[in-house]
Amino acid sequence: MFTIEPKVTLSYSAAKDVANIIKSAAELVDELAFTVTPESFKLVALDPSKIAMLIVELPPESFRDYKVPENLTIGVSASSILSILKHIKKS
Repeated sequence: MFTIEPKVTLSYSAAKDVANIIKSAAELVDELAFTVTPESFKLVALDPSKIAMLIVELPPESFRDYKVPENLTIGVSASSILSILKHIKKS
């Protein structure tokens, strides 16, 4: 048996706000790029015609829990992340 440890741990007190930002970005683009570093959490979205760009950057102090030992960039399909958001339970 083995355990997979998460690379990063993020906990944001106003998760609905983050979900709304992601939903808004998904209306503009097909893919979202998340960059997480010890200094910040960043979402960058550029529409396919390269006319509109959305950049959201949050400092670690914005989070309840922020453990990021190394830089990590993740590209995610907007439709996939919207599908995931539908299944997240409120707590």
